[in-house]
Amino acid sequence: MEDPISAKQDLPNKILRIGIHKEYLEDFDVFQLIEEVVSTGIYPDWSEVQSALEFEKLLLTIQKLTPQLFKQLLNSLFLDTYNALNLLSVLGSTRFLSVMDSILDNNIVALGELADQLTMIHQTFGTKESLKNYFLQKLIQVSWVFQPSQSEKYTSLVMASVAIDFAISTDEYRELLARGSLLFGKGKEQEMISNFYHSRGLNLPITTDFKIQRNLDLLKHFLWCMMKYPGGPISRKYSKKMYPIIFRSSLCNY
Repeated sequence: MEDPISAKQDLPNKILRIGIHKEYLEDFDVFQLIEEVVSTGIYPDWSEVQSALEFEKLLLTIQKLTPQLFKQLLNSLFLDTYNALNLLSVLGSTRFLSVMDSILDNNIVALGELADQLTMIHQTFGTKESLKNYFLQKLIQVSWVFQPSQSEKYTSLVMASVAIDFAISTDEYRELLARGSLLFGKGKEQEMISNFYHSRGLNLPITTDFKIQRNLDLLKHFLWCMMKYPGGPISRKYSKKMYPIIFRSSLCNY
């Protein structure tokens, strides 16, 4: 097998100096640039590449132009947990998943899907992008490189730290999960919530209790609107003749 260092030196200068500032063309090459950014999470001064979009294009271009050399010189770099976290911070969640899927071919799609499911479960905790980035960080910290067969274990470990990270009590977090499970029916997200409860030796509360409270809260809101805005659209829609129907709808679960 050809020595990767010799193979690198044999590359055309046009490829070897991609992304290097013209003042430093004799001092650095593109492979050193990639290693520097991935290992530190910072673009060096001698790099012409200074954005997530540019760095994503650089990685995919060099991998396409020199697949074997890229694998020999750089693949081990991406297997390190600390480096993976650096790359996530540099690229953001969407570009990180795209690059990792191309480079590692290691069930990265399944990692993204699990992060999406955790984001959906915790959708009231923040924006979609910030939450997905947070859960990708946590999943990488729990185990890198990701193994889909261990998804349930990873999920339980990640969810166990959410309450602390978001500065809420464990009881508040469990109640938020239980209420959130009402939104998901019997889908994968509710299964994940239920599994988390079971991993803590608990059972997911009966959803009827939360449905009753939700209906009562909705009723209070309607009544407040009708009293505050007696001539408003809600008041006209729900006249006195409708009160018994609202009450029956709200209390039928008792």
